[in-house]
Amino acid sequence: MIKKTLIICIKVLSLILIVLLMVYLFRTCRDFGYKVFSDKAKDAAGSPQVVEAVIHVDQGESLLEIGEELEFLSIIRDKWVFAVTARCMDDYDKIQEGDYVVNSAQKPSEILTSMLTKEEKEK
Repeated sequence: MIKKTLIICIKVLSLILIVLLMVYLFRTCRDFGYKVFSDKAKDAAGSPQVVEAVIHVDQGESLLEIGEELEFLSIIRDKWVFAVTARCMDDYDKIQEGDYVVNSAQKPSEILTSMLTKEEKEK
């Protein structure tokens, strides 16, 4: 009797754990998707926290590498969100090599668009 009760308790606890894990994964994926498709800038335009920097993009550099540099410079919050947002845009693979002036008030899509249209920093 005790053995049977213990087995039932373990099965119920296992099912509860699986359901909680699924809820956690669902929320995490939903939050990530929201960050990707909301396309929000890190800082509000005109805010004193806005950071401006020059980023150099080499030919063949991956979106994640560009995102790492932008995250390091405090232009974006998350390199993964930037990379996935960029992959969802047309012509993401046609980023031009060069130096770009970017700031934390720009949306990830605006940063990528500037890299596609060659709005390069004046030398």
